[in-house]
Amino acid sequence: MYSINEYIVYGKAGVSQIIDIRKENFEGLEEQTYYVLKPVYSEKSIIYAPVDRNLNKLRKVLTVEEIYEIIGALPEEKTIWIANDHSRKERYLKILKEGSHIELARLLKTLYEKNKELTSTGKKLHVSDERIMKEAERILFEEFAFVLKIEPEEVLPFITEKIEILTKQKSSFIETTAQNTPPD
Repeated sequence: MYSINEYIVYGKAGVSQIIDIRKENFEGLEEQTYYVLKPVYSEKSIIYAPVDRNLNKLRKVLTVEEIYEIIGALPEEKTIWIANDHSRKERYLKILKEGSHIELARLLKTLYEKNKELTSTGKKLHVSDERIMKEAERILFEEFAFVLKIEPEEVLPFITEKIEILTKQKSSFIETTAQNTPPD
């Protein structure tokens, strides 16, 4: 069970603070205990999440270390573009709803790369792909921003910078290793 004042992530509401835990009787239903949640990036919203249900929608906020692990794994992640529009939309919506952070990051990588490819030929992503990309950005960037204590719009440049540093370090390591390896 979580505690009052603890920050958690609740489904699509994102990072939220538990401002109370109390019993409520909504719409004549049996009285239940609820977490009363205040989403960090939605000032006027209050959410009541049943303590004993929706456990798969409720989880602890990532740590800084976990964020760096996700960023570090991203260059090696394969893209997941699906040619069939309907199948792609179905799969991507499932990732938005149930996906892990690395799946969300892989989804964004896929959509960014496809968007870059299409833009170079004067085309655009489908509207549904654009919406999915924006929602994946919101979900991932808000949590990263909260944990890293930066603004959500600073997350993409932050990730890009970290990946560039990692790529340079890897290239430098490979060069050094190749230079120091004796010939057969």
